[in-house]
Amino acid sequence: MKKMLMIVSVLVLAACSVAPKIYLASEPLEVAVDELDDYWIESDEPVRFEMPAGSTPGAGQEGFARVRFLIDSNGKVHNPEVVESEPEGVWDQHGVKAVMSREYRPSEENDALVPVYVTSTVTFNYGSQPSKSAPATS
Repeated sequence: MKKMLMIVSVLVLAACSVAPKIYLASEPLEVAVDELDDYWIESDEPVRFEMPAGSTPGAGQEGFARVRFLIDSNGKVHNPEVVESEPEGVWDQHGVKAVMSREYRPSEENDALVPVYVTSTVTFNYGSQPSKSAPATS
């Protein structure tokens, strides 16, 4: 019985540590991508990631995924949702992955750490790089 209780306790603690916590200092605002710099500044690091074999479109395939997401009061990205993509469905998971890999810091004007919802367009051009990486920009 003690062993079972210990296993359940470990699983509960592990589940709690895996679930990302959303910190909201206030009610999130909906902002346009050109207003985002008034609240949050994206790190200067380019977004690059490996695409697993079998998940990549054909060479030379271009497209985009428009993704709406929350930047919480810690600058962490949460709740990504593809709202549009072209070709439809081809770049969705990669667009979400690109958005989730972004890091933000508050702007000088955002001393209240106001969380925001923003919709960003991630563009792709697979096949222009020798490695299996897809450059993503907003």
